[in-house]
Amino acid sequence: MSFNQVKARYLERLLVDARRGAVDSDILDWLFKVNDARCLATTSSCSGRVAILYGDSLTDKAGSRILEVWHNPGECRRRICGIVPDGMYTWWSSLQPPIVHFLADSLEAAEEVLKCGDRAGFSKLGYRLHRTGYYHVEAGGGDKLHIILPAPCNILLSQCNMLQLYKERLEKFMECLLGVCR
Repeated sequence: MSFNQVKARYLERLLVDARRGAVDSDILDWLFKVNDARCLATTSSCSGRVAILYGDSLTDKAGSRILEVWHNPGECRRRICGIVPDGMYTWWSSLQPPIVHFLADSLEAAEEVLKCGDRAGFSKLGYRLHRTGYYHVEAGGGDKLHIILPAPCNILLSQCNMLQLYKERLEKFMECLLGVCR
């Protein structure tokens, strides 16, 4: 299957997922701009977020529940300090960095994506040969950071500030990607 055919399938899936609200709204325009590059197709993404979760324990991911999620750093700053956990569950705040997956039509394009990710400050970068015969590229930022609640407001706000930094890195990454394979 040609790269354009594979890319068309991923773009169709992106449109379907966007219509049903399964794509982070703050990264949607970014994804469409990147998909304008003839040699790249985005396959999945998360723009980064801060979430408040609760459950029986930190180790029970499947049993945990999400109370609040913020993709917008400003909204995070306005609301995160008002969360008051009850005593029934373990509560925590989780900073989750952005991660974007691409298909690149050549090794050269995959390596250019990695260079852009590195310049933008992403620390999790790599590629491998995909089952389609093209290159699957991953770019992500840092590790997750969990803070047990209750916690001082200034500590929680630091997660929102890190989220802002991640958003800035995504923008810098996109600017670089717009020059790949044009």
